[in-house]
Amino acid sequence: MHKLTGIPCPTCGVTRALCHATQGHWSRSLAYHPGGIPLAAVLAVYALWAGAEARQGKVLMESARGRLARVLPMAAVLFFAVVWVLRLL
Repeated sequence: MHKLTGIPCPTCGVTRALCHATQGHWSRSLAYHPGGIPLAAVLAVYALWAGAEARQGKVLMESARGRLARVLPMAAVLFFAVVWVLRLL
């Protein structure tokens, strides 16, 4: 998107930010995109949750899982949109 329009995409830098966040380089992560650290946290919690489900052999807290599956994507879109607009300003 940036090469075609000169405008950065809403998620520009998230992959690099995530990589730095998982290595504990917080300031580097924030420099690329403020969404890297929250994304790393969400992925870590999901991995633990999935591991617990695998160990138990059943779905855990199904109602909470359903709510999170609806709320987290909407929250992520809103967060990335706000960051994008702030970067454009």
